[in-house]
Amino acid sequence: QGSTTACIATIDQRHGLLRSANVGDSGFMICRGDPGARLVCHRSPHQEHEFGRPFQLGHHANSDSPTDAMLTAFPLEPGDIVVMGSDGLWDNLSESEILEVIESVFQGSSASAGLGAENQGVMNKASRALVSAAYTASMDKRRTTPYSLAATEWFDMVYSGGKKDDITCVVCNVG
Repeated sequence: QGSTTACIATIDQRHGLLRSANVGDSGFMICRGDPGARLVCHRSPHQEHEFGRPFQLGHHANSDSPTDAMLTAFPLEPGDIVVMGSDGLWDNLSESEILEVIESVFQGSSASAGLGAENQGVMNKASRALVSAAYTASMDKRRTTPYSLAATEWFDMVYSGGKKDDITCVVCNVG
């Protein structure tokens, strides 16, 4: 029947805000701090009816509605890095793994000092690196992933390995 999760965000430069509407288990996180010492300062929460059943938009009776979207506004600072992704990213990479990839890609670039808003090449490289890392994790049957940890807790049995799924990612650096 077809359905989808959705995460839509805009950056309001005038007020320095990221505004978002999120339905389901796609989402975003904001990384802040000095190069090499960045931390996650915000992460959008997932919307699930229960484990493995995220809110989804569609055209059938069991679909959720756009009015179910979680609306947020979060203040941004120059140098912040925004990572948006589908559930295939979040299910397979932890926040610390995502930060590790970001730091390795940004190291030595103008983006590492928060000057990379105009450097689309570095942002594209970061997005590709995150998708690649998430894909590798999704194919590893022995890896501990955010999904395997959640499945272990939900099903009260040991679950290991990544989760094969769609993996999309966009990275931007607030200038």
